[in-house]
Amino acid sequence: MFWQGRGFVRSRTKERLSPIEFMILSSLANGEKYGYQIIKELHEKFSNVWVPKSGTIYPILVRLTQKGLILATDTKEGRKIYKITEKGVSALKLAADIFSKETLFAQRMTRYVERNLRRLWGPRYYSPRILQRTSNLQEELEQQIELAHEGMTSTDFLAFLKQLEKQMQRTISKIEEYKKLVENEIQEKEKKMYRIKIE
Repeated sequence: MFWQGRGFVRSRTKERLSPIEFMILSSLANGEKYGYQIIKELHEKFSNVWVPKSGTIYPILVRLTQKGLILATDTKEGRKIYKITEKGVSALKLAADIFSKETLFAQRMTRYVERNLRRLWGPRYYSPRILQRTSNLQEELEQQIELAHEGMTSTDFLAFLKQLEKQMQRTISKIEEYKKLVENEIQEKEKKMYRIKIE
């Protein structure tokens, strides 16, 4: 990730949130959790990409507690359960806004670079990248639909799905348009080859 290591800067206090701190706070925004629950959640969400380890997560939990961004409470079982504080929520909201802008920049930068390098890569390399990205976008879309379902009323969610369906239909129509265009090109080439053979 291009922002890894830089962290997100809080404009007033100049306090930084590392990417892992940011993800832990976002996890706790959904409710209090034990450390092992956070590790398990991150492991599931980042499988085959990143392996969160207890030696990394627990020291960060201590640091977030010292910053006052989360609260650690001892349970009867001798474990610590973590909860985000109001200060942590404020830091998370600001970091999320910065993250959103950086994500948009990263997406546009990726499209810009790949467009300029596609001739260098060639279709055999470029096509699988497009398919992989499409698969990633599909997974992200499904997650967003799930989040919308959890946070909307039935009426609002239905309206959302109808609007989304219209947007997806435009994309499908574009695919069909390109398919017909390419099919016609192939047919024309075949006709030319056939005429050449006859002659």
